[in-house]
This record gives sequence, C-alpha cells and structure tokens, in this order.
Amino acid sequence: MSIPYYQRTDIGTGECLGKGCFSKVFAINRIRHRDASTASTSPTAIAEAKAATAKISYWKNKGSSLMLSLLSSSNKNKYALKALRNSTLRKEEKFVRAAARDLKNELRLLSNLNHENIITLHGFGMASKNIEFENKKKCENIFLILDQLEYTLDKKIQDWVSEDQHLNDEQLYHQYFIGKDVHLADNGPRMLKEKVNIGLQIVSALQYLHKSGYIYRDLKAQNIGLMNHNNDNPLMTTKVKLFDFGISRKLPDTQANIPFQEPLYKMSYVGSPRYMAPEVHNRQKYNQKVDVYSWSILFYMMVTLEKPFRYGHKEHVQKVCRNGERPKFVCGKNDSNSVPQEIQTLIGNSWKQDVSERYSITEVHKELTQYYNGMGKQTPKDKNSLVDLVVEAEKTTLEKKYFSFVKKTHSVNNAHGLPIAPRKEVRAAMMA
Repeated sequence: MSIPYYQRTDIGTGECLGKGCFSKVFAINRIRHRDASTASTSPTAIAEAKAATAKISYWKNKGSSLMLSLLSSSNKNKYALKALRNSTLRKEEKFVRAAARDLKNELRLLSNLNHENIITLHGFGMASKNIEFENKKKCENIFLILDQLEYTLDKKIQDWVSEDQHLNDEQLYHQYFIGKDVHLADNGPRMLKEKVNIGLQIVSALQYLHKSGYIYRDLKAQNIGLMNHNNDNPLMTTKVKLFDFGISRKLPDTQANIPFQEPLYKMSYVGSPRYMAPEVHNRQKYNQKVDVYSWSILFYMMVTLEKPFRYGHKEHVQKVCRNGERPKFVCGKNDSNSVPQEIQTLIGNSWKQDVSERYSITEVHKELTQYYNGMGKQTPKDKNSLVDLVVEAEKTTLEKKYFSFVKKTHSVNNAHGLPIAPRKEVRAAMMA
C-alpha cells in the first residue's frame, strides 16, 4: 500500500485535539492538494521528496515522491496531524530518540494495516528541520496524517455513568413518590447491547492484528476512538477506531518455546498498569494474550461502569499479578448494570492468571459474537417496565411530566404542586 508523502508546509493545522506523553494531535484545516496538474515537478522538489522518503530506512520503498492526495477539497472526511510535542523535543537525546522511534514504529505498522476498526493512515511527512542534539547528531522529525476521531471510549464511559445515574434517579422517584418498583427493563438491555457492540468491534480489531502477527500492548479506553455514521442499522451507529500504535510490534515467526505449547517472547515492560497483564508486570515472557487480558479489564469497566484495582503499584503487583485477585461483578435484579452470567464467564476466561488457560482473541470473538447475535431476540415484557408505567401515566398529568424530575432537582414543587426532591433527599426519605 502506497502512502502519500507531504511537506509540513503543505498542511495547515487548527486546534489541538489531544496529547500524549510524547506527541500531540491537531485538526487539519488546510492542505495543499498535490495531483498531476498541480504537483511540482522541478528536479529540486522531486529530489527533496525522494531524499526525505529515503531517510526513513524502515519504509521499504512504500513511499512515493509525489502521490495523488487523499485529502482533496471534495473529501468530506476530517483528518488530523500527529507529531512530536515541542516539550518532547527539548528533552535529553535518549528520551527524544525513543519518542521518535515510537512514531516511526506507528508509521510502519499502520502502513501495513487495513481494517475498519483501526485508524487509517492517510499520509506522512517530515518537518522542515531535523531534530538536532548538542553533539550535532540528528534525528528525523516525522508527522502522520490520520483520521480525525470524534470521541473516545473513556468519554463514552463517562456518558454511560451519567445515563445510569439518570436511570437510577427515575427508579428512586417511582419507588418513593409513586410506590412502584421500576426495573427499567427497556433501558438496561439497550445500554448493554451498545456496550457489547463496541466491545465486539474492539475484539475484531485485535483479532485482525493477532492474525497479522502483531501485538498491540496498550489497550485502554483512552486509545479507543469512536466515529458515528448514518447507518441504516440503528444498532451500528458507533464505529470503533483503535489508535496509538507506538508500542505495538510485529512478533517473530518462531515455533513454540516448548513443544505443544504456544510461543512466549521476551519483550519490554510496557503498557498502562491497570490494564497490564500479570506476566508483563512480573517481567516474564509473554504473547498476544496480554491484549486479551487488557480487553477483559476494559470490557469489565464498560459493562459495570466500575474502575477496578484502586491500588498503589506495589499493592497492585502483590494482589492482582501474584495472588490473582480480580474485580467483582455487580448483582441485583433492579440494578441496570447487572452483568449477565454469559458475559461474566467470558470476562473470567479472558483474565485468567495462567496464560495457557486464558482465552485467545479468536475464542473471545466467537463467544461474544454468539452472545451479541442472541441479544436481538425479544424478551418477555416486564409488567413494571418504564414503558408500561409511562403508558399508564397518561391517565394523570403527574406521570406525563415525571421526566422533568431529574432536570428540576432543585425545585420545591413541580407544576402540579407535587414535591420534587434532589437525589440525596429521596434516598434519605426512603431510608427513614
């Protein structure tokens, strides 16, 4: 796959969309369209483009001096530029070279990947000046042109938490003021199906990576982008885009270290501690199943809306990585976050301490797909569901207006003279 090469002066950037330890991402608001009629064909321009491409030794002749731009003015998609932060460039040489190496690694990997749930590389280039150190040595300062993401999963989880709070407020209101136990049966399954849909797309991206011989190593909510599309299927309105491949790597084509066992590799201690598999924390050899463990922690957070392992580093290593402690699941028929047993079992098989017993990503994909497909079947109607209560409420103006409860939490009375109490006051009244 050929990737267009750009000069930094070709691109105009706008607001900063996000930043990591080493790099920043900016919205692209202007780009020079290079095609057969407008591209410079002077010997100097061609020589500069070829030289810049040749400087990247790992590029394997995939670059081209003057490519047709994918970013024409008629393209409605939005793109972003990822480059090293200025603060990164001012650090010591060892740190800067490591940051530049990660960005080059991401360029190399993304140029070989093509999957609907992985961010797309649309171009690359080099800044007008190389990074120069005090000893006069230099380092290439590259940038990437990627999809511009609309949202991230960590923000989506925050939305789910707020929505769940809203549902619980509605439940409390009905229990206290109306005297009926609301199971919210029409909302819990809808939210769960959205979560399973997103979780399955993440698994699809990981399965593609693993089958292609790669290991991701940094799966977390902050590295999952979300795109919304006008899809005919209302359940597929959110599209997952896995991004940030700086510490991902290609695994060597080797046989198992021990006959009849899956291969393990000696690799770096990298990743985000909460999501990091025990074998990585313990500085042991590991394989692609570390991504499965990370996914299980992430999916647990999605379905329970709870953040696990609130320990310091030493305590985390002792309890989680050595003693095999895992987070607990929420129970209770009236809790909108109660996790079905099938999901609990799948997550449990995905975070097993023993790597040989832990699910592969293919096994996770198979079981989660089966569960997701089965979610489309109709379930018996709950007589105390929110929908039934609203229908019944049409007989009274109180129930027609009850949704204003959450919005008017600081009002003493509503339009009909009935008390509207804040959440804490409702709880206190119920406990009295």
